[in-house]
Amino acid sequence: MKRRYPAILAAVQRNAPSFPALELWVEPADRILFAASCTKTLGILSVDAFARALHFEFPRSARNPDLLDASATLTASVLRGLPGLR
Repeated sequence: MKRRYPAILAAVQRNAPSFPALELWVEPADRILFAASCTKTLGILSVDAFARALHFEFPRSARNPDLLDASATLTASVLRGLPGLR
């Protein structure tokens, strides 16, 4: 996933030039300061029904209404490359 990410981001930025250059951090490979700990403890990520889960955090610059489609495209493109997704 991390190897493919630069090409995915570049494709998104070709279609949305103002989309920010976001980094992809993956826990536990990367040290993440804000690690959705509340959601993991009390929220949906704490439910035993899920063996694995993904949590995306987008900065405000990527949540601009004009860029929401680009953020969705980025997310979908990252997910498409993951093995074992249903």
